[in-house]
Amino acid sequence: MHDTFRRFAGLVSRKVGSGWTVLFAVALLLGSGTYFRFSDGWKSNVSLIATVTALTLLFFLQKSQNHSDKATHIKLDELVQATKGARNEIAFAEEQTERVMDELRQRD
Repeated sequence: MHDTFRRFAGLVSRKVGSGWTVLFAVALLLGSGTYFRFSDGWKSNVSLIATVTALTLLFFLQKSQNHSDKATHIKLDELVQATKGARNEIAFAEEQTERVMDELRQRD
């Protein structure tokens, strides 16, 4: 189930990030608005649909971003471990407070 959601979230994030998606959304809004003469009912429905769509996309994009971040951290951890003289405490910097990260940066 988790892998299916991850793959679907990745697909959604790639498609939503396309310029064609923006053009399609604008054309759909203008076309439907013209058809319904930009009535109050149309505005209300568009507002509801936009809100639900934005909230749903937020979940998909966050899942995709979390997966990408985790993969990046794993790759960087592997590079730190493979590099002689690297400071291993930096591999876990994302788990530290801002103050500790600033101290790690200044120790160079």
